[in-house]
Amino acid sequence: MPRYCTKLKFCVYALQNLFFNLLLADLVQIILQEAPFLRNFNSELHGANDSIGSLPYLQRVVCVATWFLGGYAGIRFYYFTVALVCVGLGVSDPQNWPEAFGSWKEAYSVRNFWGKTWHQFIRRFCVYPGRKLAEMIGVAPKSLIAASIQIYVAFFVSALMHSLGDYMVGRDYVGISFRFFCLQPFAITFEELVKITALRLGLKNKLSKPSTLPARGSTSANASATVKRVVGYMWVVWWFTTTAPFLIDPAMQAGFHRELIFPRSPIRSVVNVLFSE
Repeated sequence: MPRYCTKLKFCVYALQNLFFNLLLADLVQIILQEAPFLRNFNSELHGANDSIGSLPYLQRVVCVATWFLGGYAGIRFYYFTVALVCVGLGVSDPQNWPEAFGSWKEAYSVRNFWGKTWHQFIRRFCVYPGRKLAEMIGVAPKSLIAASIQIYVAFFVSALMHSLGDYMVGRDYVGISFRFFCLQPFAITFEELVKITALRLGLKNKLSKPSTLPARGSTSANASATVKRVVGYMWVVWWFTTTAPFLIDPAMQAGFHRELIFPRSPIRSVVNVLFSE
């Protein structure tokens, strides 16, 4: 979405996003409720020790991806609802409402997923304490140690904030997301160590960002960039299918996925009309 546009164009764009994210959130809800491999989680016999980590890997990938897409669609739906009302009433201008999420193409590393792809609503609030701590103990602002302090403190603050949000799942589940968010900086540290190791091995030229377009006709450079992206995506998928159960399992055990995102399901309503006798 262009940063500057007319109010009418923005309202049309917001309505399109409302419709798209409404259908996406509804589809997510249907998958979580109807997927055969999640039948045990939808049963009253679902136990506290059951985990999506016990599912076959491809089914686990579908479950984790669906769960994140649900959050993505829900946040964007409500974001554009508020944006549409505020811009439509003249309370704010279109340029005050940038995209809530970045491009999924950038999610070829855990750092990029959290820093570019996922929403940045609380980024500044979470980063400030770590930056202030590094300053207080006298660490050079742009050093590796300062960056590490900022990342670990930022995710710790994020973990605390999300733990309070767990109250939506249930009073007994406050803090269930703490472990998941506290694990994320370790993946980012691993990525940085891999980069440093590659640089020390003399692979500096081969370590250019995958998003950098190679020169026209450079087949080897193009292949290298593609391989790095593919490996990066595979790593990110593995990481989240490994750590996301810490976030998703308690919510599913509480039956959070069985709650209706919207009072009525648009997709189910259309299907019922089309196939009803």
